Amino acid sequence: MGSEFGRTVRKLREQHGVSQQVLADLAGISRRWLVEIEAGTEPKLPHAIRLAEELAALVPEVQATDLLASCSAHLARRADIMTKVKRRRFIKYLSAVSGVAVIDGERLESVLAGLGPPDDRAIDDLEAISRGLVDEYWTRGPITVFPMVQGHLDGLRSMLASAERTELRRRLLRVLSETATLSGWLAFRLQARRDAEDFWALATAWADEAGDGPLRAYALIARTNLLSATWRDGEGGNAVAAIALLDAAASVMGPHSSPLRRAWLYARRAEEHAIRGVRRACETDLERAARALAEAEGCVEDGFLRSWDQAQLAGYRGNCAQLLGRWQEAISILDETLPNIPPTMLNQRAAVLTNLAAAHSQEGQDGVEQACGLLRQALDIAGPARLVAAQQRIAGVRQRRLRPFTRMPAVQQLDEQLRSWTTPS
Repeated sequence: MGSEFGRTVRKLREQHGVSQQVLADLAGISRRWLVEIEAGTEPKLPHAIRLAEELAALVPEVQATDLLASCSAHLARRADIMTKVKRRRFIKYLSAVSGVAVIDGERLESVLAGLGPPDDRAIDDLEAISRGLVDEYWTRGPITVFPMVQGHLDGLRSMLASAERTELRRRLLRVLSETATLSGWLAFRLQARRDAEDFWALATAWADEAGDGPLRAYALIARTNLLSATWRDGEGGNAVAAIALLDAAASVMGPHSSPLRRAWLYARRAEEHAIRGVRRACETDLERAARALAEAEGCVEDGFLRSWDQAQLAGYRGNCAQLLGRWQEAISILDETLPNIPPTMLNQRAAVLTNLAAAHSQEGQDGVEQACGLLRQALDIAGPARLVAAQQRIAGVRQRRLRPFTRMPAVQQLDEQLRSWTTPS
């Protein structure tokens, strides 16, 4: 009966300290209607589904499908059908946006619904979808990609309990770890830093369970961004802690891991040395990154580092130069790099434009107009794409580097554009 659903909702809500107003707001219904449902009125199907999904999101041990089963028989049947339709649509949607034609959609749907154990074919399809979502990360805004990756991660987690074969479970853990790292990146781009920290911690734990050192290193390298001052124009952060984490990543990665992963690690560590002003260590790591990248020629890398190339390394090299105050060298490197970055690579292009602006700002008044023009270009990318971390980085360069020139028209134009894209810190 509908009354059973309402009683279950109220019991769970009260046990976990969720107010009626909060749950009603999350489910998109009025508090008065929730009061009636909890008092025994049978809810409309869409409202029952939303209430079940929101409670399941707030209370990890609750399954939305179990809650919906407490509805009246005909409503529960309709809810089950709607859940299946939503799952089927989501699989098709993921396949479409990631450019993957899932070989056996019905089989994958059954596995995600917990109606059958995962198999190698299902993992193959999920790995392919993960790779496609990485491409979406690079070329679309995080606000668009995040829900897709979250849905994908939830589906993967639901399969873990039924993955009994050791090697199959290990494969699933690897996909989970990679997807959690990607989720962390998306959260970080939106500056949901606590969420990013949680996702990267999950990624590390799953990599450990899979016994995969390179995957653990991948998550650790990503986590260093939470400690880094590179996102604050060289101010704040904890470069010593970031370097320690990168050293730990290097030790678990091993000398025979992916050369692209080693190149990324060395380039990130070079940035932290640059922040500390340790020029020799910075140059040593940049040389190591260049050697690793040369080793990678002809290698095929799946996932996040598939797009890592000479332009990426040049971007790191230019940023290191400007962090060390070698602005003329930075301008030369980044000017040459910018045309090699496709307009579709939103994150990378916004970063290089901002770093180039930071370098020009070190010219003093002569570089102000150029710096402002570059920051406005970066904001034209970061604003519409909701790259919140990039927006804050742009604002940081403006505040730190251009404060003495606030009265100049170019700076005032930049300020006006920044105000139009203001995002809470």
